[in-house]
Amino acid sequence: LGHLPAATELLPDFAPEDADSRIKLHRRLVELALSTQHRDVDRARRLLDRFLEIPKLAHEQKIWATARRAQMLLVEGKPDQAGRMLEQRIPRLENTGEGGLGELHLLLGQALLAEGDDDRAILAFKNADAALDTADPLNGDVHVGVGRALLNQHNVTDALEHFQQAVGDFPDTPAFVDALTGRAESQARLGRFDDALADYQRAGAQLQARQPIHDGAIDRLTTSIAMQADLRFEQSDYERSLSFLNLLRDITAEPIVAPLQLKLARAHERLAESMLGIDPNNVEQSVDWLAADEESRAIARLHLIDAAKHFRAHAQLVQLTDDAAYGQSLWRAATNFDRAGQHLPAIELFQQYVDGRPSDPRHLDAAFWLARAYQADDQIDAAIRRYKALIDQHPKSPEAYASLVPLARCYIAQGPDSIDMAEHVLLSVVEDHPALRPESDEFREATIELGRLYYDRARPGDMELAIRRLQRAINQYTSHERHAESMFMAADAYRRSAAQIEQRLTEPMPAYQKVELQSERQQRLESAIDLFPRTVAAYESRDLDSLDPEQQLYLRNSYFHRADAAYALRRFEGPGGAIDLYDQARQRYEDDSVVLVALIQIVNCYCELGQFDRARTINEKAKWHLQRIDDDAFDDEDLFMQRQQWQRWLDWRTQLAANDSMNDSVLPAP
Repeated sequence: LGHLPAATELLPDFAPEDADSRIKLHRRLVELALSTQHRDVDRARRLLDRFLEIPKLAHEQKIWATARRAQMLLVEGKPDQAGRMLEQRIPRLENTGEGGLGELHLLLGQALLAEGDDDRAILAFKNADAALDTADPLNGDVHVGVGRALLNQHNVTDALEHFQQAVGDFPDTPAFVDALTGRAESQARLGRFDDALADYQRAGAQLQARQPIHDGAIDRLTTSIAMQADLRFEQSDYERSLSFLNLLRDITAEPIVAPLQLKLARAHERLAESMLGIDPNNVEQSVDWLAADEESRAIARLHLIDAAKHFRAHAQLVQLTDDAAYGQSLWRAATNFDRAGQHLPAIELFQQYVDGRPSDPRHLDAAFWLARAYQADDQIDAAIRRYKALIDQHPKSPEAYASLVPLARCYIAQGPDSIDMAEHVLLSVVEDHPALRPESDEFREATIELGRLYYDRARPGDMELAIRRLQRAINQYTSHERHAESMFMAADAYRRSAAQIEQRLTEPMPAYQKVELQSERQQRLESAIDLFPRTVAAYESRDLDSLDPEQQLYLRNSYFHRADAAYALRRFEGPGGAIDLYDQARQRYEDDSVVLVALIQIVNCYCELGQFDRARTINEKAKWHLQRIDDDAFDDEDLFMQRQQWQRWLDWRTQLAANDSMNDSVLPAP
């Protein structure tokens, strides 16, 4: 029943003629007192002392008593005393010539191994092997002991052989889990990490099946797994590190302890960062989700969420005992939720950080991230309030400076009524801010954002304002991630402003003014022709799958608009002429509905040149493509021909039909 105190009290009641029963009960009680479930070393020692008082103990009983005495000392962490005692007792017992000393040699080997005397330990284990029957279950412990000593000596291959033999020959003994643990460590040292993981998993299954194990086997197993997880983490093998940690989590009892929560959090975080190409030393680096393939993005997002959950759990566990660790984990939980696009839990944790840690060095940083999280969650009004609070209450802080451009973007997101407020904020950065210089990140972002604002707003005169800002960004910030975007917007602003000038040229004006405008129009078209190919080159130097939809659109439009600019200059023929450039666009987007635009414009070019035979040939291709396009495609902004271009084509088609003297029915205008 496990009632050791009561059983101990009843022992003296046995009569002398019951000596055999007393010996059996004594042994049973000692072994129970030394077991993990009923561990009571003091009781075991007292029972063993009384056991040795029994007169005329047989040789086998003396060996058993010596073994239990050594076991007690090992349990108490006194291998030196256990070793000395065994080295004294073994020779005396050997002198009897009765043998049976295999377990004592085994215990001596374990004591020497614990002391770090590997050579003598191996010798003791060999003596145990010689003294034990080949089928004795203790042979499993002998092989485990030799394997451990050899591992300590970095003789991994020979160690693995001993662990293999213990696993293969003694699967039903208490040594089996230790044998699997040792074999797993050996496999890991040889670089066979998947085999090591399989052995650890098998050992874990043994524990779940409640198979008999040695005292301390669970600790040895979990310590070994944790060591492998740490080593894999240090070698940037985060996926395997996480596999070891997940196994460790499954083996250890719930709830997960704080150190394991932290390790799980860090492994998930680093694995996600490695998949997304994020610098692990820059937690504030924004996530470029298009830098990885779709499957990797999905997996990385899940790892970031898991990292955030484990950091949050770790923060809760250490909140009352380690404030620094609590703050660090709370911060990383919030930032990882934010990076994964889980804005609501990020908002909750950043708010918790701001409210609960007013004197923390990261307090203002947390307030800034909180505003960003609101902005990312489209809670624009809340974001504006928090950005303005940072700017108004801490005007000279880095966080206030960093809030200016995001605040402007929030105003832009509110719609046309707030555009002027966005312009005011951005101008305050690039024109009269006392602290922000042109080389600062804030100045650079404001310059580009202001150019985009003017480009998108497109009021009279805005194209010129956009050109001014964007041209500065192109010249000064050549390595900026938005450099290609800036070149496209500037090129298109040149093109659109040239079209505006062309419209003005239809108005009455003095001759000198017309000449000036014609010259200005030509210069702007030349600038557009210069920038569009540079935009194409910049985007096509990247992995095209990494481009977001807007960047894909800018790349495509650059192909067509550079041809439009050449057409506007009436440069139809030759390399770099409109025909050549539209044909390049046609080939680049041959599977896209916009190929019709290229063909139609080539028809227009040949007609402008009077080359109607060529125009007719291309026109047939255009008609064929037109018939393949659904009616609703003409409502798609991607099919971006302007009304003038459609009308010019229809006019030329009529003339082509007349010149050909054919009854070619004119297709209805789209």
